[in-house]
Amino acid sequence: MVSFIFSRLKTNVRLFLFGFLCLNGCDIQKQDNESEIDNSRAYFDTKISRPLSELRSYAKEMALKRPQLKLASEVPALREYYSKAKDRLYKKDFEAAEIMFLGMAEQGYADAQTYLSGFYIGNHDEPVALRDTEKSAYWLEKAMNSGYTVAQYDHALSFYVGNFHDENWGKYAEWSYIAAEQGHAKAQDTLGGLYLTERGVEKDLIESYKWFSLAIARYQLPKEGEEISKGSPLNITLWSRDLLISREGMTTEQVKEAKRRAIEWEKSHPYAYPPINKDTNIEWKDIDLASDAIKALEEQKLNETIKADN
Repeated sequence: MVSFIFSRLKTNVRLFLFGFLCLNGCDIQKQDNESEIDNSRAYFDTKISRPLSELRSYAKEMALKRPQLKLASEVPALREYYSKAKDRLYKKDFEAAEIMFLGMAEQGYADAQTYLSGFYIGNHDEPVALRDTEKSAYWLEKAMNSGYTVAQYDHALSFYVGNFHDENWGKYAEWSYIAAEQGHAKAQDTLGGLYLTERGVEKDLIESYKWFSLAIARYQLPKEGEEISKGSPLNITLWSRDLLISREGMTTEQVKEAKRRAIEWEKSHPYAYPPINKDTNIEWKDIDLASDAIKALEEQKLNETIKADN
């Protein structure tokens, strides 16, 4: 499941970077072929359909379950066993991995349930005979309902446009919002990108800046004396937020309002995962984005070819 999540996060970041680079003239929604536009609207034009107040209420309900959340990785007696289960999976000893994760999942450990969900959907090249979408959905729902934001954001990623499974920007934004409201850094980062690129939500630079800032405050700072890695989530999010001013032309007043909203969000969300650091004005380092843009364009063309064939 971890490799599954990170592979999707990598694609997610590439798409946002590609969107930033191509804000003027190469928006992937603007296809020359009208029929392609009609076909793509099914997922490109979808927006969050539930009221944000309802999503916030649900997110708070999930966050308040956290004190009862059971994670095998945090239980001293299970930590080594949990690590061995992952090792079995990576070594493609699938039968042993299934038995080990299933034992922990049945005891209510949300991280094992999430791994098991990924196992049954076939994220590690498991034999077809072991794949079971119903079991995958069952265990993911168990983990999500326990208040495990990793599982909730994993569910959001299943709607990400580009992974050929239930593509829907609206649902992607909705579940990202639910996880973000609970202080999940990557979900907050995702919302910042969605508000900038108008995916699943209406474009809103102030909200974009707010969510980027909340994510930055939760990303791990480098150790003293070390520089921020160019490809780190922290550096990319700093760069993305900078684009709101340098490319999108956010005014000083808009930035002040975004910061005010971020502060108010922190005050009104004592149940959310707290920020790791308070310094959100760190300088971002130059990033070589050419290869990311090329890969994103190649993925776009591949998607168009597959849709045309179907």
